[in-house]
Amino acid sequence: MKQATWFLVLAVLLLAALPLMVSCDDDDDDNNNNTPDDDATPDDNDTNDDDTNDDDTFDDDTVDDDTSDDDTVDDDTVDDDTVDDDTVDDDTVDDDTGDDDTTDDDTGDDDVVDFEFSIKTYSHTAVVPYLPEFAERGFRLYLGAGASSIGSPNLTTVLTEAESLGIPVTLCPAPSSGSFANEETLDVYEEDLTTALDWLDTLDTSVDTISVNMELGPPYDAMFQEAWANRDFALLIDLTYETLDRERFLVSTTRFQDLVSDVQARGYDVQITTFPLLLDDVNDEDTDIQDVCNSPMVDIDWDLYAPCTYSTEYAHYIGLFDTSPYFVYTYAQTIREMYGDAAMVALGLVRTGGNNGYTSPDELAADIAAAKAAGIRRIEIFKFGGMLEYPDYDFDDWADTTLVEPAVPDPDPMIDLVRVATNLVDFIFNFMN
Repeated sequence: MKQATWFLVLAVLLLAALPLMVSCDDDDDDNNNNTPDDDATPDDNDTNDDDTNDDDTFDDDTVDDDTSDDDTVDDDTVDDDTVDDDTVDDDTVDDDTGDDDTTDDDTGDDDVVDFEFSIKTYSHTAVVPYLPEFAERGFRLYLGAGASSIGSPNLTTVLTEAESLGIPVTLCPAPSSGSFANEETLDVYEEDLTTALDWLDTLDTSVDTISVNMELGPPYDAMFQEAWANRDFALLIDLTYETLDRERFLVSTTRFQDLVSDVQARGYDVQITTFPLLLDDVNDEDTDIQDVCNSPMVDIDWDLYAPCTYSTEYAHYIGLFDTSPYFVYTYAQTIREMYGDAAMVALGLVRTGGNNGYTSPDELAADIAAAKAAGIRRIEIFKFGGMLEYPDYDFDDWADTTLVEPAVPDPDPMIDLVRVATNLVDFIFNFMN
C-alpha cells in the first residue's frame, strides 16, 4: 500500500465520523459553549463560558477587567461592546476615528460602504438588452469568453455596448482545451490569453480586469466528484497521487506569476477565481491542496481573490450539510482576513438546470447578506443566464437581492467540521510523496 495511504483513510473516516463529534461535550452547557448558554447549574470553570462572576480570559460577565471580552461595560482595548472608547471596534455607537464596521449607524466615523456587484455570464447576445439596467444599478459585467469567441461579432458587440454605457468589464478568457486555467492547460492558456489581450488592444473597451478561472478541470474534476459520491476511497487516494506533483507545482507557480506580471504590465488587474477549499490550504504554510487541484493561488501577486463560495453546489457535491449562507460567511471571513480589500466572493448557483441551483431569490439574498456581514464589498453572482430561466422570477427579482442588508447567518457545525477535516487531510498530505 502506498505511503500515507492509511493516514488518508484515517482522515476520510474522521470526516465521516464528524457528525458524531458534535454531541461530545464535557460541559453542562447544552449549547456547546456558545454565548449565551443555558446552563442549569453553575458553570464548571471552562475557559469560554457565560457565567456572571468569574475571572476567565474570555467571558461576557457584566463588570470585569479582562483584556478581551464582550461585556457591556469594560475597559479593554479591543471589544465589541455597545458603548466604549476603544480605537478599533465594531460597535454600533462609538467615538473612534476609524473603525471596521461594514454597515453601522455611528454618529461620527468615516466608514464608507460601497458594494460592487458583478454579474457573470457567457451569454453574450442575451445580456445586451439588459446592459442599460446594469448601468443603472451600477453592476459590473463579468464576461466568460471561450477561445472561439475571441474576435467574434457577438463579443465585440457586448464589449462595445458596455463601454458606451460606462459599465466596467471583467473578461475571463478560457483556454481552447481543458475548460479552465491550471497546471495541465498552462501552455495553451498562455497562448490563448495572449491572443485575447492582443485582440482587446484593437478595441476601445471598458475591460479593466482579467479573471483567471483556476480549477482542476476535466477529466479529474468529474473523476473526483464521482469517486466521492460513490465513497470510493481507494480511487480518491489514487487520484490524489496522480495530481500531487510538488516539483511541477513550483514550476507552474513561477510561470503563473510571470503570466500575471505580463498581464498587469499591459494595464489590467488580474483576478483569480477558484475553489474556496484552497483557502484551507494555508494554515500549515504548504500548497498541497492547491497542488492536488493543479491550481496555484499563493505566492502569486494577484490583484483580486474570488473564491467561488457556491453554497448550493457544495452542499450538493459534498453531501454532508444543507445549503446555507453560513458556507459563504465562513469562507468570506477567511478570504477577508487573508487578503483584506483584495478579497471577493462569487455566489451561486442561479440556474434551474441540474439539481444544485437556488430555489428562489431569497436564497441568493441570504448569501449576499452573509458576504456583506463578513466585510466583503466585491461580490460576483453566477450566472446571468440563469436569472432568465425561472418561471416565477425575472431579472429584476434576482438583481434586487443585491440591496439586502448585511446579516450574520446561523452557524452550521457541519460546515465548520468539514473545514476542520479538510485541514486534517491537508496535514496528512505532508506524509505523501
